[in-house]
Amino acid sequence: MNTPNKLTSLRMIMVIPFLTFMSISLMNGSPNFKNFNDVGTWSFFIGGLIFLFAMITDWIDGYLARKNNQVTTFGKLFDPLADKIMTTSALIMLSLMQITPFYLVLIFIIRDLLVDGFRNLAASKKINVAASIYGKAKTMVQSIAIVLLFFIYPIWQEHFGSFNYFVGEYSLFIINIPMYIATLLSILSGIIYFNDVKKHIKIN
Repeated sequence: MNTPNKLTSLRMIMVIPFLTFMSISLMNGSPNFKNFNDVGTWSFFIGGLIFLFAMITDWIDGYLARKNNQVTTFGKLFDPLADKIMTTSALIMLSLMQITPFYLVLIFIIRDLLVDGFRNLAASKKINVAASIYGKAKTMVQSIAIVLLFFIYPIWQEHFGSFNYFVGEYSLFIINIPMYIATLLSILSGIIYFNDVKKHIKIN
């Protein structure tokens, strides 16, 4: 197994400690700098660091695979799968902790399921439809948005967590702006992908 594939496998394994630390944080309440010595806050930060490391390995394995011409069937199948497992896990946990709105997470999941379905349909017809620049931008912005939330939310919780509902919800919307941008890119790239597939496949 070459280095890119080893990194992909490592990223899939990292989901286990990531979910473990996030579950500990979820059970111990909202993390913030006022409770910096609290196990929930530390677990939240460790979860964020694991996610960040996973995204770095994603970039490294892709770079090495292209540079050394080590693109394999394993990599083509499991690299995007590893990314989706980690990213979706992070989104679900952030939603359960009421950091990211659930409907955004639902949009991401539904979009990915539909795109994967159309991709499999195209593959069954031996048609390869390349991902658009909007799809790649969605993946990048989504990853950045998740990382930012891991390190901005504890600050937000300290300064706005005890405010009234309006102030709290308004400020929570602000720190989720990158996630909203990723959502728009997700919808746009999904529509573009569907139209590209429809050009090659007759859909009754």
